[in-house]
Amino acid sequence: MKTQWNIDELEAQFTLLPPEIEWPDVKAKAYNRLGQAVMLKYFQQEGRFPEELQNIPSTVLDFIAQQLEIDPATVNEYKWDGRTARDYKRAIREMYGFRANSVTDQDELRDWLIAEALPYEHRRDHLAQLAYARLRQLHIEPPKQGRMERLVASARHRYDQQFFTETASRLPELVKTRLRRTSGGI
Repeated sequence: MKTQWNIDELEAQFTLLPPEIEWPDVKAKAYNRLGQAVMLKYFQQEGRFPEELQNIPSTVLDFIAQQLEIDPATVNEYKWDGRTARDYKRAIREMYGFRANSVTDQDELRDWLIAEALPYEHRRDHLAQLAYARLRQLHIEPPKQGRMERLVASARHRYDQQFFTETASRLPELVKTRLRRTSGGI
């Protein structure tokens, strides 16, 4: 998520609509209500959930807290990986027709990167953006950032291995023989 937001952008992207203001459990503790609202708006913006408080720009947090009339500092008590957060995430996914990702989804995403993205793009950050966009299109919640980085690295490695193997197989035997003599390879 970008870190700098002007007031017009905050109002356009992070204003809680009446059903969204009512959606957080009004009986819940303030930090849970704020955490739930932040996760909702973050998910709407990014198609994924924040993994920790540091992922949320302070201007966004302050803007959402102000709408709920909650002190933004209370969010420090929110457990981003706790049971309540998991319940909120499940409810938000259901609300938007998303599902949690599986190992199969990650394998399919790796294959998609190899077949559709890597022939044209090798920049790690851009590949991750393409992967996030693909999962959003498929309504699948992406894996955590660290897992996504490993998945992209794995796809790049597999693509490179396939590329080198294919390239080497196309070389004439004479060239392969000469390369073996000079480098001990192929």
